[in-house]
Order: sequence, then structure tokens, then C-alpha cells
Amino acid sequence: MSKTKKVSKKLLKGRYYWHRDDSEPGFHPSYIYKKNDKKNKYNIVCFSTKEGRNRTLLNKNINPSSSEKCFVHNSPRISKRKSFSYELKGYKVTDSRDKALIETIKRKKK
Repeated sequence: MSKTKKVSKKLLKGRYYWHRDDSEPGFHPSYIYKKNDKKNKYNIVCFSTKEGRNRTLLNKNINPSSSEKCFVHNSPRISKRKSFSYELKGYKVTDSRDKALIETIKRKKK
């Protein structure tokens, strides 16, 4: 399935989407946790399968069909709507320690 597929008209918070930014080439999964209606921007937590600076290894991959290592960026990001592609079905954080880490990242100021 192509990652450049058209995006639905509405991005919903609490869901995972393919996202493109300057943190790494190509698309990577991101979790939308807040929308700023005035600026039409979204607060997100980004995930990756690549190690790197300012990334933490999760206990379980957010993709249920993958056994690869999964990393989360240590700080939240703000992104415009145009940087998102289609929604990822079935992706979620399942481990309780990983959920606590995501909540800590969401509370950080961006």
C-alpha cells in the first residue's frame, strides 16, 4: 500500500498516521494527541525503527505485525496538516511502561 495515499478530510486525535518531517527521511508513524484549531496544527509523538539521538527504545513495537525494534522521539513535535498521509489501522502502544513514557513526552512543552 502506498504511503502517499490521499488523507481523509479530518485528522483525529488519538489516532496514528504516516507523517513526514525533517527528523528522518521518508514517512514514519506518528500519534496525534492534540489539535490547535487556531493555527490548524497538531501536537504529535513520533516513532521510528531507527536508533538515533534523542530516541528511546520501546518495549513493544506499535505495529502489531512487526517484530522490529521501535523507538520514540523524546520530545513532542508540532506539525501542519499537509505533512500527514493516511491513517494507520491497528497501530497502538500496548505496553504499560511504554504508555507511561508516551504520557511523559506528551506533557513536555513544545
